[in-house]
Amino acid sequence: MRATWSSVCPTLPELGAPRWAKKELDSLYLGEPTLHANPPPGTEGGCTGRAVVPAWSHGSVVYTVGHVGHGEVRSVAVDSRLGPAIFLAPAAQRALSLLETSEGPVGGLPTITAANGDVTSITTDEGSYALVRAEEHEPGHPEIASRYVELPPLVATAWVSAMREQHVWLWPQRPHGRLEDEMFALTVDPSGGEPRASVVYEPGARIAARGSILYRLPTSELNEGELRHLAELAVR
Repeated sequence: MRATWSSVCPTLPELGAPRWAKKELDSLYLGEPTLHANPPPGTEGGCTGRAVVPAWSHGSVVYTVGHVGHGEVRSVAVDSRLGPAIFLAPAAQRALSLLETSEGPVGGLPTITAANGDVTSITTDEGSYALVRAEEHEPGHPEIASRYVELPPLVATAWVSAMREQHVWLWPQRPHGRLEDEMFALTVDPSGGEPRASVVYEPGARIAARGSILYRLPTSELNEGELRHLAELAVR
């Protein structure tokens, strides 16, 4: 894997990273110790440039971006006190935006397969964002990755709570609502249908509600073991 990388990419992912993060960033792409990449993307994650250490982090957060072609973002790998993690497109773009706009560490879980789709978790100090999709690729277009439905930390916590209570995998549908709030329907059928639960999210008030249950920031991080167990119940 390393020889293949060196024949395609001019630098290793560790370029410019602090000493404590060099091994982790290389491993996320090249697959040495088992980290949050299974399988590791290698050059499919694009070629990385110099690692970025945000000024606000005082050296405690570092990330690198993998590009292909004319600057298309293919991957983002990060290491921080939340642990090492790698995100592949299209989740990479959201992870990058959080790294560029937040002033706290970012981490994540390995992507978890659920029926024909998957879920990617991006961890922040306020909790975990969940990116969920019922199909990995657009129907009839295997070269085009499907977009994720993004669940902010409050909504992600409510989503997992609903699945835990009902012991079923629930597919979040794209939200709709007014300017001040959004409603996420959670369905057993990935294509929609009658909701088994719904979550109302009010970003301005920083609260979410599932029925009479309110959720406030900060929330807990998503749990990999629980998500894997629930994903086994997903309906294709």
